[in-house]
Amino acid sequence: MSGQSSYLRCRGLLLAVVMSIAPVTLAQPPVDSPSLSRFQRTAHYLREASPDAQADFALDALTQLVEVYMAEADLARTEARSAPGAVGAGLRGWALAVDQYANQLLQVLDDVEQGYPVALHANREGSVSLA
Repeated sequence: MSGQSSYLRCRGLLLAVVMSIAPVTLAQPPVDSPSLSRFQRTAHYLREASPDAQADFALDALTQLVEVYMAEADLARTEARSAPGAVGAGLRGWALAVDQYANQLLQVLDDVEQGYPVALHANREGSVSLA
């Protein structure tokens, strides 16, 4: 598999992970139904929204995820400084892995900012993903 192909698959997988964090049931009541959560109403709207609106949503979601993952890595590094032996090593490893994931999300964020197309998809289980 070429590096570009691998990268694009990774990019698509990361976006799918980003949006699968909050599953949405799409074959449910109308969008204005009070039984739908705010996220579910947003997902319904975004399914039919313009590509620009979908990209804006992806940018916001990715930006927030990057911030949270970077904060998690910082916290793990801080805790590792005072943790003994194997616990400290485990926390440093965790911080490294989380940093790497946050950097991958930053690359996806950059792709979206550069104009790579973003599309909202719903699967049979009701989860929403961006690709």
